[in-house]
Amino acid sequence: MSNKTDRQRKLLDFLLSVRVLQTPQDLAIKMEVDERTIKRDIFDLRIVGADIKYHRNIPQPGYELTNKEHIQQYPNLWLDKQELSSLLISHHLLKHQSPPIIVDKIKPLQDKIAAICQKEFHILEFLLENRFQVLSFATRAHSKKILSAICLAILQKNRLLVTHYSRGKNTTSKRDISVQRLSRYQENWYVDAYVHDIKQIRTFSLDCITKTSIIKLDIKQKSTTAYKTIRKEELDAKFLTSFGIFAGLQDKTAILEFSEFTSRWVKDETWHTCQKDKIKNKKLTREIPYKNDRELIMQILKYGENIKVIAPQELQNKIKNKLQQTLKQYK
Repeated sequence: MSNKTDRQRKLLDFLLSVRVLQTPQDLAIKMEVDERTIKRDIFDLRIVGADIKYHRNIPQPGYELTNKEHIQQYPNLWLDKQELSSLLISHHLLKHQSPPIIVDKIKPLQDKIAAICQKEFHILEFLLENRFQVLSFATRAHSKKILSAICLAILQKNRLLVTHYSRGKNTTSKRDISVQRLSRYQENWYVDAYVHDIKQIRTFSLDCITKTSIIKLDIKQKSTTAYKTIRKEELDAKFLTSFGIFAGLQDKTAILEFSEFTSRWVKDETWHTCQKDKIKNKKLTREIPYKNDRELIMQILKYGENIKVIAPQELQNKIKNKLQQTLKQYK
């Protein structure tokens, strides 16, 4: 931390602690600098949100920090050029990936960081749009209003009645759910929820939820209308033990062998936290736990002739069938 940054932190600390107005002379003596330096430091602190006012028309004029309650924790957040730049870039990237409700909450902090970066280091925020890109592929359109409603349901523990469209069945139904968490997976948002109608945990694609409404708590029927919380351990066991977003509890293991060429890339990829990799004769063999094979089959087909299913036989047969069906399209 530079002497300037350290001095400004101490100045803000001091203004937070005092209850009487401080003259420029008082502050200069306290900080052991001249009055011009104090005025420059106060100017810098104002840029980052410290509301320091100078009262003139009173018997003893001086400076006062008027928004103490809003920046009680602020003195602990002092970053150097590299840290501030990294934080600004992170916020810029987060803006393109996060729900609007989160983006709105972090915008005031982002604006302050941008102001510091521009003044101190001449890093202009608008340049980030040209220098850092988030390119999405196969992202399905979703309603921002629905996304915000789901976020609020998680934060406020609201029980929701949602209208859900099933692409597989081509049907629409209503579901009574307690949303447990929101996940970003392969460019799209998914909702893990406890479904009260069937008393089971399910995952819904956010873009298939077309309408939401809060189910208001009826005090007389609290046992039937209250939000239900599922322990994290139970959710993880349900969704994280096997491959894919619609996972379920693992009951099979796929053994896949990649060509020498493709192994150079795949060996550095994580498909699942419990995967097991082995390299022999420059070829990668990967073991993947799974239950629902739908997504795993699509992943395997993507590699064409550069991958082979070693086991189980059931999965191998399904891949053969898919390839045969594909060939028929070109006859």
